[in-house]
Amino acid sequence: MYNAREEVAKALKSIVDSTIHDDKQIDLYNLHIELAIQPALVEKWGMKVATAEYEREKAKEQMDLTKSNVEAAIRQSPGEYGLVKGTESEIAAAVARNEECVEALHKYQETVHHVNALKVGKETVSSRKSSLENEVKLWADNYFATPTTESPLAREGVEQAREIKSKELQEAITRKRRERSK
Repeated sequence: MYNAREEVAKALKSIVDSTIHDDKQIDLYNLHIELAIQPALVEKWGMKVATAEYEREKAKEQMDLTKSNVEAAIRQSPGEYGLVKGTESEIAAAVARNEECVEALHKYQETVHHVNALKVGKETVSSRKSSLENEVKLWADNYFATPTTESPLAREGVEQAREIKSKELQEAITRKRRERSK
């Protein structure tokens, strides 16, 4: 016996490790399940974005801390970093060239990219809701229904198609009889 709750529970379990490619798909034959899991998908991608934004902020803080530590070390001993006068522009250039600072910057840039990619996923799942609503409207309006021959024009078309098929069949039978008689 069909149990909708069990189907929804299975679908909810399957979205835990799914990708955005999986999550954006809509099963037209199970719209009730798709509608039931939509809030969980929005929550999943919202939490992914929130976690990534937190990681981005931590990476930014680490980058800023690294820069300030390197800058303090350069100001303390400018000669060790190849600086002659220790002007502000020289110090800024030395900080920008510093390997630790470059690594911290790259780490921050990676987290920014990750946040942006997850935001695309969140937007995709959010727009999925309107797609689901439109699919339900199409279904409710019998968009997917089989065409009927209620109108006189449709009946006439079906009748013409039958006549053509009948003529083609008669011609094929006649051809076969002629071939056999030869």
